[in-house]
Amino acid sequence: MTEIQAKAIVEMRLRQLTGLEQDKLRAEFEEIMKTIADLKDILENEEDVIKLLKTNWLL
Repeated sequence: MTEIQAKAIVEMRLRQLTGLEQDKLRAEFEEIMKTIADLKDILENEEDVIKLLKTNWLL
């Protein structure tokens, strides 16, 4: 294997790792956005807020 071929393989592997990391970050972003939407839904409903408070803080 020549040095050029070795460098090409290393660069290809780095691009694959970068792609995997991007996929992981996208999935995390989507999960966070879903959590935000769920929390907004709760805050828009007073009954849900009271229920959540009673459940978690025993009011």
